[in-house]
Amino acid sequence: MRPAMLLGRTLSLALSLALSLGACSAPRLSHQDAPAARTESGVQKASMDARLVVVMAPFADPGSNPLGWKGVGPAVSDAVARMLRNDHAVDVRILSKDPGGDREARLAAARALAPDADYLVVGRVTDFLHTAEVGGGTLTRTGLFGSRNEAFVAVELEVIRLEDGLVVRQDLLRSAEDVPKEVTLRDGYDGLSPRSYLFWSTPLGEATSEAVAEVVAVVEELPTASGLRLEIASVKGRREVILDVGRNAGLSTGDRLRLVERDGTTEVRDAVTRQAIGAELISVRGDSAVAYLSGEPAATVDLVGLRLVPAGSLRTANAAEK
Repeated sequence: MRPAMLLGRTLSLALSLALSLGACSAPRLSHQDAPAARTESGVQKASMDARLVVVMAPFADPGSNPLGWKGVGPAVSDAVARMLRNDHAVDVRILSKDPGGDREARLAAARALAPDADYLVVGRVTDFLHTAEVGGGTLTRTGLFGSRNEAFVAVELEVIRLEDGLVVRQDLLRSAEDVPKEVTLRDGYDGLSPRSYLFWSTPLGEATSEAVAEVVAVVEELPTASGLRLEIASVKGRREVILDVGRNAGLSTGDRLRLVERDGTTEVRDAVTRQAIGAELISVRGDSAVAYLSGEPAATVDLVGLRLVPAGSLRTANAAEK
C-alpha cells in the first residue's frame, strides 16, 4: 500500500473515532459563579485613591427574546455595577429608573443623583438567544464539524460625559458560547430567570458573563474628567494639531472643543476676526487624535502645549466682562 493512501486511511479512522467518542460523551453543564470581580493583575486598585465616578441607568431589555424573560437588561447592568464595585476601580451610582430616550432628562437625573460623577452609562441588551433556534436556524455558523449552535448575547453601550453632555463612547459588545446538544431554550432554562444564581451556569449565562466583563473593561478604561488634559503635542499646520490621547481618553471623531491657554481657562482668539477659536476632532485613534481649528492665532503664538477643553466648561471672555 502506498504511504499516502496509508496516511489517509489512518487520519480517516482517527476522525471517525473522535466523532464517535464525542457522541457518546456529550458535554455537561458545569457550575459557574455570577460575575463578581476580575482577578488578573493590575485590576485591583486601592479604594482610597481618587476613583472614576459613573452613574448607570438600568439597561433596557431586548426588543424580543425567545425565552420571554423580563428584566434581562437590568439584571445585566446590575452585574456590571457589582463587578465594577468589587474591582475597586469605579464608584458606581445607579438610577432607580431610566428616564428613557429623553437625553436631557437622563442627564438631569444623573447630575441630580451624583453631582460629582464623571459619566452616565446607558445601554440595551440587543440579543439574548440560541442562534440555531431563531430565524429558522439561519443564524447558525458552520464550523469544522458542521453547523454550530451558540448562545449569543450583545449589549449596545453608550457613555456620556456629564461635564458637557458629549457622547464619548458607543459600542456594540458581543459574546458567544457553544451550546451542548441536550440544552434547548424550551427545556434548558426551565424554572430559571435572569436573576437566578443557576442561570450563570447555562450557555446564555456564560455568554452574558463575558458580555458583562466587556462592558466593565470599557468603563474602567475611561479617564476621570478632572484628570483629562488635552494638550497639543505637535502641529501639522496652523489649523491642524495633534493630541497624544485618543479613544483611550474617551475622545470620538466629531467632538467639538475650544482652544485655551495653558491655564485651561483663557480663550485663544483668531488673529484677524478676534473670535474664540474652536476645534473639531477629525481623526481619532487609540492613543492619538487630530483636531482642526476654526481659526488661526497670531503667528507669535506657539500652539504646542496649549489645551483643548469642552466648550461647555469655559467661562468666556464676554461673560467675564459682565
